[in-house]
Amino acid sequence: MLTKEVEMSLLDKRKKNLHESQKRTEELLLKVNKLGLIDVYRDAQGRMITQKNINHHNMNS
Repeated sequence: MLTKEVEMSLLDKRKKNLHESQKRTEELLLKVNKLGLIDVYRDAQGRMITQKNINHHNMNS
């Protein structure tokens, strides 16, 4: 059984890893957008989305 301190430590580590992963993804999206390989947009919440994501979202609406 995990203690509260260990659980919080693991949660903090997971949040940090997720943030770093999102940052790397955003950097890659900016690079491929600059190269003209895909179109990248920002949604109302400021998240980066690609044309593929937009088309997929519209199909599900």
